[in-house]
Amino acid sequence: MAILSDGEVSTVDEILRVDSGVQEVSRAEGISIETKLGLADRDCRLKLSGFVFNQGLESRLGVVNGVPRLDRVVVSEGLKKWHGLHTLELIYSDAHHRTANGRYASKYQHFTALAQSAWEELLDTGVPCTNNPVSRGVIAELEVIEGGPVAAGSYQVAVRWVDAAGRRGELSEVKTATAATSSMIRVHPGPNTGEVTGYDVYVGEGGGVLRRQNASEVGATTPYELGALAPGGEPASAWTQNVDFVLRRSKVFGRG
Repeated sequence: MAILSDGEVSTVDEILRVDSGVQEVSRAEGISIETKLGLADRDCRLKLSGFVFNQGLESRLGVVNGVPRLDRVVVSEGLKKWHGLHTLELIYSDAHHRTANGRYASKYQHFTALAQSAWEELLDTGVPCTNNPVSRGVIAELEVIEGGPVAAGSYQVAVRWVDAAGRRGELSEVKTATAATSSMIRVHPGPNTGEVTGYDVYVGEGGGVLRRQNASEVGATTPYELGALAPGGEPASAWTQNVDFVLRRSKVFGRG
């Protein structure tokens, strides 16, 4: 699970799994799904901040310069569900207001209701958080150098930041390195936040499972040189963000 500050709570593919017809609508009406995903990110931060302040949860989550520490929020399935439905609500709201015949009114109303229900469900089940967030990994560059132990082929590479206590963050975006001949692949890590002390490297060949290649943590700013692949390395799916506490809204029951 990622943290909220990593971005990309939902993806286009996830949106299409909920409503396969939305891509055709977006093309017909000139609406960018990616732009609406970004607006949903904004709304997510605003609604979570309002929830924290309205429920008096500032001391639990933490506040910096008057702003809740949303970097501690872990992206749960419940949050992803709301985010995806709200993105569809934004898309069909735009489509509805672009046409005069009410063609998209039912879809707009449908996803508005589903998004509201998902938000209520999220506040009841809770927003998971971590005391020690570790951000998503970043690859600055993959360098392919002729002459080395890596056989010719196509390799998918990702990294994961590690902090001083051994906590891991979300896997980076997967990048591809293509070696025309036997080569050496050098992984250059990107910029990181202050909690990071090192990183792990995961590699897959030809679209296969990404597996950890480094035996010990690589220094946070040190390039990693890939040797022969370690086929039995730990798969990339093995780590998730720690959840230390959950924010839930309080329930007030009337008497009588």
